[in-house]
Amino acid sequence: MGEVIKRFNINDLCELRNKMISQYKEIQEMQKTIDETFSLIGAYPDIKLDNRIRIGGSNQEQKDVDQKMWVYLISYCNLEKYMLCTDYKNLEKEIEQFKTPDFTFENVTNWIAGLKSLIYDNVNTLIKSIFKSITEGSYYTGGGSYNSSKKKKRNNNGVDNFFILSVNDWSTISGYNMFRPTITDDLEKVCYIISGYPVPDITCKDIMRKEHKFEYENEFFKLKIHQNGNTHYTITDAVKNKLNLYGAGNNIFGEDIKIKIFEKH
Repeated sequence: MGEVIKRFNINDLCELRNKMISQYKEIQEMQKTIDETFSLIGAYPDIKLDNRIRIGGSNQEQKDVDQKMWVYLISYCNLEKYMLCTDYKNLEKEIEQFKTPDFTFENVTNWIAGLKSLIYDNVNTLIKSIFKSITEGSYYTGGGSYNSSKKKKRNNNGVDNFFILSVNDWSTISGYNMFRPTITDDLEKVCYIISGYPVPDITCKDIMRKEHKFEYENEFFKLKIHQNGNTHYTITDAVKNKLNLYGAGNNIFGEDIKIKIFEKH
């Protein structure tokens, strides 16, 4: 999503949510009146004002509005930048399936209050997961086809400055499965976070897709994506050392993480 210009506080959001629900109900009441009028001549209107309101049991108007409010909130707070891509997709799925609590002042306030702790937990999970994926990962060997034999990466000393992983980034850059996340997406987040920089809105894979390139380099890492499914990674000493420190053992990443938090009034 693009940058949000207006900064809503929690009261603003709850008022907006209630207004949306009220507008939904107004549409349904108007449709009911139209149906009754048409029935006077034994007809039924072909145009339905509420035909975009999903049918799904009681309080569906509230469920639909709450769903959209939670989507807005997690996007506004940039949670995607501090979570494993798979975990974020699961969160989106929970919201899509209406498994989140009602979007009330109390629920949102409690969620915001726990946001910093949530992000710290997410970041540490992210770092440890990336460390495990790198040290236990594998890559294609041989002639350069997806059917080549795989060889497990042997790394008894943690993460190196250079390593190869088979993650099939080629397909996500060349136009197939373009938005399928891989370890590359998560590793990019980690490189920025442990270096004390905010995660960019535009990712390295976004840039490579736009420029139709299969190589990328910045101050933290370098990528070279191969058609056989392998991606070659080179990371700086600083990134490597911190990744080994926080990923290998019980060390907890405790540096300040800059996040957007709602203004509280």
